Amino acid sequence: MDVSQGKFGVPLSAGTKGEADRQLLPDELDAEYKQFLAVHSDRSIRVGGHTWHYLAAGRGSDAVLMLPGGSMCPDSYFRLIGELEREHRVLAPTYPAASTIVELISGLRA
Repeated sequence: MDVSQGKFGVPLSAGTKGEADRQLLPDELDAEYKQFLAVHSDRSIRVGGHTWHYLAAGRGSDAVLMLPGGSMCPDSYFRLIGELEREHRVLAPTYPAASTIVELISGLRA
């Protein structure tokens, strides 16, 4: 899988700078993304006629709900999820094709 395209076909970037401000090479980022997918399985829940897919990670007492932007899926956050899950429970949903904000809120609450 080419890491420039996420699991759901959404382009990914190298994320924030780190590791002494060096840019990751595409092969390094691809390997990191594949490793992330290998240990983070897709989960799902059915709410109001929609199937919600999400990632759940970490075991901390505090939870972080990561809402994806225009990509509608959490793939582009894989590096951030990896950092946050060290101390927090992280939930990162993929938005279904809901037609109202009420449907989206109901799914997020579930």
